Amino acid sequence: WETPGTGAHVIVELNWDKAPKTCEALLERCFPTQRTDLTTVHGRHSGMEALFITPGEPIRNVGDENETTDFAVGDVLFCYEPKGCCSHGDVDRSEVAWIYGAACQPSRWVSKNGDPTNQTPPFRRVTPPLNVWGKVVSEEGFYSTCLNLLTTGEQALVVTRLEGSTLEEAKAYRQKVGAARLTAMPPTALAVPLLVAIPLLVCSWLKYKGRL
Repeated sequence: WETPGTGAHVIVELNWDKAPKTCEALLERCFPTQRTDLTTVHGRHSGMEALFITPGEPIRNVGDENETTDFAVGDVLFCYEPKGCCSHGDVDRSEVAWIYGAACQPSRWVSKNGDPTNQTPPFRRVTPPLNVWGKVVSEEGFYSTCLNLLTTGEQALVVTRLEGSTLEEAKAYRQKVGAARLTAMPPTALAVPLLVAIPLLVCSWLKYKGRL
């Protein structure tokens, strides 16, 4: 995965052992060979998380695979959100997200009764279980680019499929390139961008709810 013109990139290893259906669905839909029409944005409520919406029709009926609410830096996640969930209105969507720093807890706002399609206040914040279908095993400048999304808004993303279209190839590829040890960005690195981003997020939320 790379952001054009920046030199920033990551290598993601797919978790065929624990999330085979998710891996297969995403490879077929998003990464047949190379994808150049993706746009990544920063998570709105989750801290140090970036994501892109899968192109075309949402990926549905994958099911629960390797689900967790205990996320770690480098986790690559899949999420399907039904119509009415969060702020998407009558449109459903599926997302690929990844955690690039320790100050992160993927979350969404739902109604007090727990119905994700109920958009009537009051709301509460929840951490939904998400499919962990990949892991970042090598990173160069990519996490810094993700942090900059707080001020730039969005960034083009190119995803190239490397060796590893099967479980056997994935194991062979990892042995060849090795798994780099990653150092998470400290939570303090987010302080200044958050001072800028929080008022913008609050204003967006109030406008969405018709209070501005």
